[in-house]
Amino acid sequence: MGIDVQKARNTAAQGEAFLKQLNTLRESNAGVSLDEELTNLLKYQRAFEGAARLVTTGSEMMDTILAMVR
Repeated sequence: MGIDVQKARNTAAQGEAFLKQLNTLRESNAGVSLDEELTNLLKYQRAFEGAARLVTTGSEMMDTILAMVR
């Protein structure tokens, strides 16, 4: 009887440890890294600024060409 109780306790302890490990893995995958989000935000902001400069340059070139034709 004592051996069966000990076996049940060990099984329960192993199950709890396994569940805790799985929860930790799930949270690490689902968690949001603020540093990573900030890095991505800055990357997209720089890309937007570059695209805006390209559009501005193209617009200025078109204005110059149209002014030369007139």
